[in-house]
Amino acid sequence: MTVIDSHLHVWDLDRADYPWLGPHLAPIDVSLGLDDVRADLRFTGVDGVVLVQAADNAEDTATMFAVADAAAEVVGVVAWAPLDDPEVTAFVTGPVSPTGSSRGGAALPATGRRLCHADRRSAGRTSGARQ
Repeated sequence: MTVIDSHLHVWDLDRADYPWLGPHLAPIDVSLGLDDVRADLRFTGVDGVVLVQAADNAEDTATMFAVADAAAEVVGVVAWAPLDDPEVTAFVTGPVSPTGSSRGGAALPATGRRLCHADRRSAGRTSGARQ
């Protein structure tokens, strides 16, 4: 049986802005990559991971695709995409990363999302959201 961790965050403080991080989260207010969890994944029998956005910006998306391009255990990416902007959304709707890599012919599944709770455009909307 193949085991997939379907929700793993990685972040690189040198490449992207993560407004939710700061001194109040000191233990994780550092860059965290796949190498930081790889031993734990192996120990627990996890064969693959899906990377999930950690910030609403293109730099975080690029960071995830760079990790995915370099790591065979990444089987998918849930990237940031302002879903109301067709130009931006288009770059994550195909089966290949925005970097153009298809990882040796094996397409990388990707999808997009935006964090509604952190998006000022969502203020006042209640449809489908918990209060």
